[in-house]
Amino acid sequence: MNIELHIDTLVLRGIGRGQEQAIRAAMERELTVLLASDATAALRPANLHQLVVGSVQVNPRADAAAIGAQLAGSIYRGILR
Repeated sequence: MNIELHIDTLVLRGIGRGQEQAIRAAMERELTVLLASDATAALRPANLHQLVVGSVQVNPRADAAAIGAQLAGSIYRGILR
């Protein structure tokens, strides 16, 4: 199965300057791992035109990798619903 994911808008409020790229990269890495998992393989092919994850609260002391992983997890859970 091929999965194509486009994120048109990612709003990061309260994130320190320069962290945006590191967070996006961490999110992409984690989504790649999650979407390659067995749970995703069980999904039926579908076009999900829009997924609104909503607000995600993160620990203000979390590093970019942790924030990216948390965002990826939220997106992944939304896809599985």
